[in-house]
Amino acid sequence: MMNKRLEMMEIKQEYKRVDDKWLNIHYKTLLLVIAFSFTAECIMSEVLYVGGQIENTSFYLKYYLFRPSLFYLIFITIGYIVMHAPKVTSYVKRYVITLLYVAVCAVLYTVHNMFLSLYLIFAIPVILSIIYSDYILTSVAAICSTSILILLMVIYRYSYDILYSGNTVLLVSNVMICAFVLTALYGVCMIVIRFEREKNEIILHREMERYHLREKIKLDELTDINNRTAFQDTLERMMKDTTGAAYFLAMVDIDNFKLLNDTLGHTQGDICLQEFGSILKQIRTESITPFRFGGDEFCIFFRNKEISEILDSCQAVQHDFRNISVLKSSDLPVTLSIGIERYQSGMSPAQLIQNTDSALYRAKIKKNAISIFDMDE
Repeated sequence: MMNKRLEMMEIKQEYKRVDDKWLNIHYKTLLLVIAFSFTAECIMSEVLYVGGQIENTSFYLKYYLFRPSLFYLIFITIGYIVMHAPKVTSYVKRYVITLLYVAVCAVLYTVHNMFLSLYLIFAIPVILSIIYSDYILTSVAAICSTSILILLMVIYRYSYDILYSGNTVLLVSNVMICAFVLTALYGVCMIVIRFEREKNEIILHREMERYHLREKIKLDELTDINNRTAFQDTLERMMKDTTGAAYFLAMVDIDNFKLLNDTLGHTQGDICLQEFGSILKQIRTESITPFRFGGDEFCIFFRNKEISEILDSCQAVQHDFRNISVLKSSDLPVTLSIGIERYQSGMSPAQLIQNTDSALYRAKIKKNAISIFDMDE
């Protein structure tokens, strides 16, 4: 169950990394839109000035350059502060950048409200928000864009009166068309988000199926603990670990297990292994991982544990093993012998196993004993 939660967390973290990457792109495109708009205004101003189309230079610069630039500067400042604030979550940042997009569109439309087709720029924040597959975010973007557009069209109705010679019906019709187009776009975005979510759920489901299959391959069928394949994977991860973590390997062997099989039968021997597997599962944590190495041999990996803690765990396992049902109902001298070795930097996996096996051999001479390779050498 713990591994399943870790796998789910890894998958969700991967999705989060993709969303965060898009958030950075989202923010940078906002800056590019602002830079492009300012540059275009400057070029257009120069063209109109040279062509003698600007009658009042001071008014033109104030209305088309200085005032929009002030708003752009405010938007850039807000975006920079939010994007670089460590306490602001990615979820909040998405909303801020999306609403800043709406604000930039509002400024552009305010400056050039004579061009009615410019209302289409309000579709940009809505479309860009669907990447996050967030119904609420896209709804907020659509509602804000549509509301602000209608409000601006009402505020600047006098400009439209000049454009449409006071034809109010035509003005209202255009307002309705704008609202209809944005609403239709919103509906399409909702459909896209729905199918995007369904696709992500299918991908997540498939990933979990593959994960369960991998985990099943790594489980021993009889004892329900990790098998030798999982043991090899753990060895590889240990060799690649650069954190400086301390690793200990304990090899466990059941003393006189053949005698148990010969006396009570292989069925009772299997029950003994199953109950021992249950004991090992009880000590399993993120720092302690048990494996069935083969037959009646088991291994336990300890990570970042003191030798005193390792000895306590091994002694507890020995104690619990003597109380399993098969052994309590018989007088057979079936016990556990354990060999322990610490992984040293530069040591090969084969050398680690060999040293641990040597410690186990010495423990088996005594029976029901624990031997540490370094201390017994």
